[in-house]
Amino acid sequence: MINYKQIYDEIETTHDFIRVVNEYDQFQLEKHSFTWDYSTPPYTYLGNVGTSFNYEIPPQEERIGTQGAFNEIEKEIHEPLKYTHGYDRHPLDDWCKRVLEFLRFDPIAIESNVNVQRLNTVKVLHYDNMSTFVINNPSLHDLAWDNERRQPVHKWPLRRMFVALQDWQDGWMFQMGNNQWSGWKKGDVIDFHWRGQPHSTANASYNERAFMKVSGFTDIDYFGNVTIK
Repeated sequence: MINYKQIYDEIETTHDFIRVVNEYDQFQLEKHSFTWDYSTPPYTYLGNVGTSFNYEIPPQEERIGTQGAFNEIEKEIHEPLKYTHGYDRHPLDDWCKRVLEFLRFDPIAIESNVNVQRLNTVKVLHYDNMSTFVINNPSLHDLAWDNERRQPVHKWPLRRMFVALQDWQDGWMFQMGNNQWSGWKKGDVIDFHWRGQPHSTANASYNERAFMKVSGFTDIDYFGNVTIK
C-alpha cells in the first residue's frame, strides 16, 4: 500500500514536488496526504469589484485550452467513466486584466484565465494541488518547498481566487467540501481554500457560466465594495 503522506512529507524542493505529481495519482496523493476539516469555511469572501461591466462569453472555438490535460494515470481513471475536460479556458478581456492588477499578485508567477463551463458539463470531483501552476512557471522550479503551506517557499501564501462574471443562476453548481457556493453576484471575489479541499462543479442550466480564475501569490485582504472600470 502506498503511503502518500510519507511521500508528500519527504518533498524538499519544487523539483521534488514536480517529480511526485508526475509519478503518482494526484487524486490519491492529495486525499491521503492532507485531511480536510469539513468544519472549515471553504472560501473567504473578499469583496465585490463592480457590477457595471458585461462579460461576453467568446465562442468555444476561440478558447485557449481546457482544464490542465489529464496525465496517463488520470486518463486510466476518468476516460472509462466518460469524464471530460469540464470547462474551457479563455484569455482575460481588458476589464478582467484591470481586476487582476487590482488584486496585487506577485508577477513572479501568475496563472489567469476565464473559466467557462458549457451546458451539460461536469468537472469531476478532485483536489487542487497547484501542479499545473507550478509546472508552467519555471521561475518557481528552483525554490525550496514549504510542506506546511503546500507551495514553493514565498513570503505570501499561494492563493486561488474566483471572480464571478455573471449573477448566479439555477443549475450552476460549485461543491466545496460539504458546502455549495451559490447565490453569488456579478463581481464577487472569493479566496478559495484549495489546500486539501474536495470540490467539483457542474452546469445543469440553460446558460454558460463564466468565472475569472487567478492563481498566484498575494497578500490582499478584504476590500469590500469597489468599482473597477
